[in-house]
Amino acid sequence: MAFHWHETGLADHWHAYAWNGSERPPDSDRRDQGSSSPPLEISHWLRQRPDYVKATFKIPDDRDKARAWLQETLDEYPSREGPFSRHKVSELTYTSECLESDHDVVWGYYSASGRYVSRGLIFCPRAGERCPKPPRR
Repeated sequence: MAFHWHETGLADHWHAYAWNGSERPPDSDRRDQGSSSPPLEISHWLRQRPDYVKATFKIPDDRDKARAWLQETLDEYPSREGPFSRHKVSELTYTSECLESDHDVVWGYYSASGRYVSRGLIFCPRAGERCPKPPRR
């Protein structure tokens, strides 16, 4: 990432976001900054209300906690393909690679129960966006 804590005074971290719905929200809802729907642009997660932040994970100390938070989602809302599906294996591999590289992780899928599940671990700070909920030191 080209933009780091020394430019803002904040340590690098991820904000965790969660959204569940009966279906993937229409793009018009996802463009609406006042909507709780998962936004179309990844950086726009940081524009949502601070109370939408489910957790904050410090980099690099909390990588395992961030990974576990996402793992809990897959356990609680397994994909339509089942708990040992290619989807789960590929999502966890993708997650590990992203977290080790200090990148965003964004998931969106239909669960076995038919719910649309969206999760995001959004890297912060980032250029052009304010930190919605600075981590405790």
